[in-house]
Amino acid sequence: MNRSISYYYNSKFNKYKNSHLKVDWKSKKVQYKRLSILLKIIDREKNFTITDYGSGTGELINFLKKRKYKKYYGYDVSSEMVNFCKKKYKDTKNTFFFNSSKIATKTDFLIASGVFNVRLNTNINKWEKKILKTIEHFNNFSKKGFSFNFLTSYSDHNLKMKKLYYAKPEKIFNYCKKKYKNVFLIHDFELYDFFIFVKK
Repeated sequence: MNRSISYYYNSKFNKYKNSHLKVDWKSKKVQYKRLSILLKIIDREKNFTITDYGSGTGELINFLKKRKYKKYYGYDVSSEMVNFCKKKYKDTKNTFFFNSSKIATKTDFLIASGVFNVRLNTNINKWEKKILKTIEHFNNFSKKGFSFNFLTSYSDHNLKMKKLYYAKPEKIFNYCKKKYKNVFLIHDFELYDFFIFVKK
């Protein structure tokens, strides 16, 4: 499963090297908005450690520079993007990138943008099992909280794409609420996304 996703993003990166399309974003402005919402999990904290799961080209670092973070760990299944980040941020202190879907270091916070969207031809039941397993992985490797987003099942039917996964907000929220207690959801984004936040 990870191999097909990795191939998908590596192909995007090589095809659109000088465009926001290399990370499959509709626009840089919209993606920055997503990141700013996901960072609500941090609130006003400073001097924190953070995991960026599905780090892409490391754009989150631009947001974190003003927040005085201690350490940043970026994980991505795309080897092309990880290699790009290692070169781009080679002089940025306390910043590390890994070509893996398995987190190795526990941090204060974890955010994940768009990692559940592209399922390609994966069976939906199999994909949903992977999602729940990944959310638990987030919980195990974050000390203070984590946040992530989904494409919503309330998207206009004529705009939905077969390769993408559209989650039911109430289903994801109920799962997290029963398992993690301190949970909130944001579903007022101008695009077809919703966001889940788990605080500890």
